[in-house]
Amino acid sequence: MLEDLNRALDVVFGATGLRSLDDGNVAARVPKALRVPSTDRLEARPESYRCDALPPDVPVGAMEAGTTHGWHHLVGDDGAVVGLDRFGLSGSGEGVCEEIDFTVDRIVDVIREVPEPASGRATTA
Repeated sequence: MLEDLNRALDVVFGATGLRSLDDGNVAARVPKALRVPSTDRLEARPESYRCDALPPDVPVGAMEAGTTHGWHHLVGDDGAVVGLDRFGLSGSGEGVCEEIDFTVDRIVDVIREVPEPASGRATTA
């Protein structure tokens, strides 16, 4: 599902899971939010859909409240992915997220710093 604020795109931000984008109003702080059931399902969509969802000439960032596997190909070499690629911490979800700096402010900062794609992004699965 796409949330497009009908303005020129500065960046596209993707995440799996509906809560990922709702927590802390992340979606309200980026121009276009892409909610993805899974990265595999997005890659299985027709190329025309993927180009609409992730325009090759627009910076793309993503967050994943888990492993970032699957996002790197979709965001391209110049994109940014914020996620949890390490394990072994225990505590409350909020406490662990604070400790590893997996916060709304950091995610928004990382996404805002995504550079323009140097050579476009692959759109084929």
